[in-house]
Amino acid sequence: MIAIIDFVYAFVIFAYTFVISVYAIVIVAIAFVIFVYAIIDFVYAFVISEYAFVIFVYAIIDFAIAFVISAYAIVIFAMTFAVYTYAKIINRHQKWVKTQVL
Repeated sequence: MIAIIDFVYAFVIFAYTFVISVYAIVIVAIAFVIFVYAIIDFVYAFVISEYAFVIFVYAIIDFAIAFVISAYAIVIFAMTFAVYTYAKIINRHQKWVKTQVL
């Protein structure tokens, strides 16, 4: 019975890890879009606009937002790795419990 509970728990953790990974990939994609938008702002500020300083400040803010989102994604990837490692430990424990029962 303990082995079945451990198996279900490990499966839930692996599923949670997958969901977190997908979420982190989406966050990285959003950060990339903001980063590209910031580059466009820089080009617009120096080439086209007469309000270059204001757009330059917007571009710096966009870069900062993209950096924060990327850092958040890195934290989520680290959490994913931690949860995955924990699931592997549970899986090993499950195998050990099976050997003790048999």
